[in-house]
Amino acid sequence: MYTPVALSEQLRITHVVTAFDEVRPKGYFFSGEMHDFWEIAYVMEGAITVTADDRVYTLSRGQMIFHQPMEFHSLRCAGGKPARVLVISFAAVGEGMNPFRRRVLELDFDEEAELLRLVEIFHDFLNNRQEMQGARGQALLEAFLWKLSDKPLHTVERHTAGDGKLYEQAMRVLNDHCREALSLSDIARLCNTSESSLKKAFAAYSHTGVMHCFNSIKIRLAARLLTQGYSAAQVSEQLSFSSPSYFHVVFRREMHCTPGQYVQKSRS
Repeated sequence: MYTPVALSEQLRITHVVTAFDEVRPKGYFFSGEMHDFWEIAYVMEGAITVTADDRVYTLSRGQMIFHQPMEFHSLRCAGGKPARVLVISFAAVGEGMNPFRRRVLELDFDEEAELLRLVEIFHDFLNNRQEMQGARGQALLEAFLWKLSDKPLHTVERHTAGDGKLYEQAMRVLNDHCREALSLSDIARLCNTSESSLKKAFAAYSHTGVMHCFNSIKIRLAARLLTQGYSAAQVSEQLSFSSPSYFHVVFRREMHCTPGQYVQKSRS
């Protein structure tokens, strides 16, 4: 007699959001975003400078970075040349995604070919919405991620001097003090620098203002607190917003929905 044994769901792709293979021109800069799903960025040609919360990397041919949900990230072409970049963004559930948090990998030729095929499949699915194509991409992406989860970490040089060092320091300060009401001068003081130097570092690596970035970090924590059962008014107070109404304005600007809509979406 056979006894069935239940298998836990360690990793499942639930949605695909974007998939593209594009050449970014020399001087291209994407000022950054934060969203509640995963994103992969892989360099096919050229080089890119990427920010990922408090880290700044320059990735070259064959290197890939994972951006976890609610991680602020930006991208620009490096070296004064164009860059060809593959991107897939997707929602996933399960502990099988944990190895990819704050992760940079280097792909071999076969893995690159797999990723390129995944981009083609999902790009076709997003344009034509054929269910079989989507299911195929889902299964292939899950298998691809399981394969990559065993790869060793790849050491990529971080920008730990000059503006890069200051940017990383400032991002750590913003995260450490995200429950407080800080002004630009407060943040500069905590970073032991001037307001002008702080603005210069953010202009170099994010093109997002310091205070805008600070609010984005607050909203990331707010989203987590809302799903834990705190009311919008309680979250507004915990994160030192000037009023619940201003919290609603900032939350909607960052998340493109109200706090209530976000809670409803997370439950569904």
